[in-house]
Amino acid sequence: MPLLTLIGGILIGALFYAACFHVVAGFGRSGRSRHRLVAAICIVALGFSFVMLLALREASAARLLLLNRIGLCLSVLVFPLMVYFYDDARRRLSWRWRWILGASALLLLINLWLPQGLQFAQVSGVRWHLLPWDERYAVLHGRLHPFFGIGAAWTLALTLLSAALQWSNWRHSRRPAELVLLAGVGVYLVSMGLGIASRAGLLNLHFAGVYGLAAMVLSISLVHVHDDRRGRQHEAQEKQRHRARLDWLARHDALTGLPNRAALEESLQAVPLSGGALLALLGIDRLGRINEAFGHDCGDAVLRALVQRLQAPLRTTDRIARLGGDLLCLLLDGEQPQRRLQALLAATRAPLVLENGLSLELGVSGGHTALAPGTVDLAAPLQEAESALALAKRLRRGNLAAFDPQQFERSRRWTELGARMRSALAAGEFRLVYQPRLRLADERHAGFEALLRWRAADGEIEPGEFVRIAEESGCIVELGEFVLAGALAQLLCWRAQGLAPGRLALNLSMRQLADRGLAERIAAAVAAHGLAPREIEFELTETAAMEQADFVLPQLDALAAAGFTLALDDFGTGYSSLARLQGLPFGVIKIDISFVQRLGSAGGEQLMRGMLGLVHDLGREAVAEGVETPAQRDWLRAAGCAEAQGWLYARALEAEATDAWLRARSCSGSSMDVHDDHAAD
Repeated sequence: MPLLTLIGGILIGALFYAACFHVVAGFGRSGRSRHRLVAAICIVALGFSFVMLLALREASAARLLLLNRIGLCLSVLVFPLMVYFYDDARRRLSWRWRWILGASALLLLINLWLPQGLQFAQVSGVRWHLLPWDERYAVLHGRLHPFFGIGAAWTLALTLLSAALQWSNWRHSRRPAELVLLAGVGVYLVSMGLGIASRAGLLNLHFAGVYGLAAMVLSISLVHVHDDRRGRQHEAQEKQRHRARLDWLARHDALTGLPNRAALEESLQAVPLSGGALLALLGIDRLGRINEAFGHDCGDAVLRALVQRLQAPLRTTDRIARLGGDLLCLLLDGEQPQRRLQALLAATRAPLVLENGLSLELGVSGGHTALAPGTVDLAAPLQEAESALALAKRLRRGNLAAFDPQQFERSRRWTELGARMRSALAAGEFRLVYQPRLRLADERHAGFEALLRWRAADGEIEPGEFVRIAEESGCIVELGEFVLAGALAQLLCWRAQGLAPGRLALNLSMRQLADRGLAERIAAAVAAHGLAPREIEFELTETAAMEQADFVLPQLDALAAAGFTLALDDFGTGYSSLARLQGLPFGVIKIDISFVQRLGSAGGEQLMRGMLGLVHDLGREAVAEGVETPAQRDWLRAAGCAEAQGWLYARALEAEATDAWLRARSCSGSSMDVHDDHAAD
């Protein structure tokens, strides 16, 4: 069998291998289109070269000339396309590649247009050559065309460019397949040089160059095999890393790296608690305000820095986890866990210096509960600790509170009442009662304070209980509308009976003052009932007025401008500032019952005298709340207090009882100072 036939079989096998590999593994994979196109170009050139080698065994001059022209077309186009598609740095068709492809296409057209092709100006004849393995092949000879030097130089230049690119790729990757590809380009380059130097047709591409093309096809296939194997390994590693990351995120907090509740319970199953363990929930006070003022990145930095500070003194038996938001969970196991918890909370009060140099003083509140040995389910203990944390925040921020079963029951009741409140309002369970207010100078009637009461199916619910729930749930707005409508209707009822009820005082909440159109709506409602604003007085607690002075001031000014009287309620129990108090439009200041009850003691009377002096100096009218004895009344009258209300005169009256009370007061003048028989409660 001739050696050429063996070589042909090897090349056909290489072509089949390369084609199958690209069909099965190469197509459809992103990032491999250039490799696939280069291999396709090599396969076409290699296949044509093999066909030409078989055809040259018995060839006429005309056939040889045709084959030579087609071979020159391939030699002109193969390397521009190979270099273009194999250049990994290419992102789009730049002006440089447009020139290269344009020049190659021009040479191709010249080769097809010239009668004898680009290589020969005149063919002198055919010569037969004997190859080393005793096979004869015909080769064209003749006078070369002037354009052939340009085409040959152009093809050699592109071949050198391809070799340079392959050299760069091999130096960068150091893969054997890239080195084989570089060797194939080198063989092809040498064959081109030999063919041009021999000044003969068909030898430059169709004989020695075929081995270079074969090397290129095989090396590209090796590159794909290597890339595919490495890609599969990389894909498997990425899946494994991704799965591990998801498993970690399912049990940890991404921001702080702390375990979550699921991981905490798993650790309890692995390492049970000993006796005397403590579960605590810690919450950062006003973290939302830090986020608002400095951004969420700063809030995240605060949380991470706080976690580091808490982790440092923990023992190996202790555990810490993040449950979400600003809520951290501590499991302290071992001796004196409560004492260690107090030390941890005290350590959080030191200023926290962040990476950007910002120094912040944090307030951290905590609630804790005891854990039984062997506890693995944290549902109930977490609920208890959360109840204790809520208690700590209500008492004083930065405080630490233990779980109180009674507080837990109160929280349940608060939740229950909050859910019932709106339906109770619709069902008519709420009503208004009225507590009289008298002038101390002559004990004549001065007005009423409208108070809200809730008579539920299971009994009377105290205002001190449901008002705070209404504030938290937002139902206080609907209740405020109910109180305003009921009070205005009652004023009309008293007027229709010819009674003089005086000024009617209503309580306002912070939720109501959040409505910027509150003053206009109230003024419109009062006018619609045919009443005057001077008949209505609105009360706001001292704590709400002082803590949110900047927020409530525009609303209070609008109410005062509309003609309503404003009263500061519970004076002395909040955080009054003389500067703020002087700037708020309160015409009446109501002194809290706790100071009235201290009358009879030297300290209590001195404090009350000072408070009344302050009210008088501010030019306000003083009203004493909770007057219960004649001695208290007499002392307040002598001290110059303008008005008083309390059980000495009457408890809060039902609406039906106010008519009789007003008539009785008008008949008896100023001498009535006993409890009314129709008193409520």
